[in-house]
Amino acid sequence: MTNTQTPAPSGTDTLLQTNHLDLSAMLVSLHIRRWAARKTDMSASNDLTSTADAKTGVARVTKDLLPREYIKAINACYDAAAATLQAMSMPWSDDGRRLVPIASMLKLQEKLAKHEQQFWAAVGSLQVAYDEQVEKARVDLGSLFCATDYPPAGVIPTKFAFAWDVEPVPTSGDIRVDMPDSLRENIAHRMDTAMQDRLADATKSLFERVHTQLGRIHKVMSAETPRIYDTLMGGVSELIDTLPDMNLTNDPKLAKLAVDLRRTFDGVTTDALRRDADARDKAKDDAGRMLLEIGGLL
Repeated sequence: MTNTQTPAPSGTDTLLQTNHLDLSAMLVSLHIRRWAARKTDMSASNDLTSTADAKTGVARVTKDLLPREYIKAINACYDAAAATLQAMSMPWSDDGRRLVPIASMLKLQEKLAKHEQQFWAAVGSLQVAYDEQVEKARVDLGSLFCATDYPPAGVIPTKFAFAWDVEPVPTSGDIRVDMPDSLRENIAHRMDTAMQDRLADATKSLFERVHTQLGRIHKVMSAETPRIYDTLMGGVSELIDTLPDMNLTNDPKLAKLAVDLRRTFDGVTTDALRRDADARDKAKDDAGRMLLEIGGLL
């Protein structure tokens, strides 16, 4: 990893306690496998291009093997789990691992366990209805139906998986292989530098996340006839709860932002914003003020 990345907004070089990060955070990643229940029919695809006098391969016929509502229900559980992890963590690596404060681990695991339960319940619903839906597909798909596209009902659960991995944050103290001291020191320096870069990026992402949520509020409240959905304040409420724990660098500007966010928007509900024009004006002004402050830090 290069050392040219933008530092955290507050210039926290002296605050990046990378040697102790393994004591305050964990790395969490989701591993979920899903069956799309879709298949490309090459024979139908060739017939389509032939009928259209088109070049073979320029178009494909993809058929839904089952009604989409069953697959959508399963996918919704995955999307909810991924959103939960994202809301309670910070980006860490390109392979999907996320940095989670240890203070948030218990709550995160409880939420992920609930998503997992819902995931398998949705898979179970598909399995129960499977044979009946296969017979229905035989009629709905007509000549596109192919029995070999469908595995036995008992195999359906194996088409899916839901798990999450938790691992410690690696540190330069983990270097245990036998090597010259000079090489060990060089590798340790590179590891510490890379970790500082990642932690700086993670901290910066928190400012950006608050900026995005406040931008939504300001945009909606600025509309002549605002459409205020129930989800408008959800992201801010999540940040109010999680931001203090995610300040792993003890960044004073991030700490101040967390306090300001709680003092300004804690308890502000979408119902109140729908009913009260004055509340909307205040939310717009407050969001605008905070956006200007955060903009100077990005």
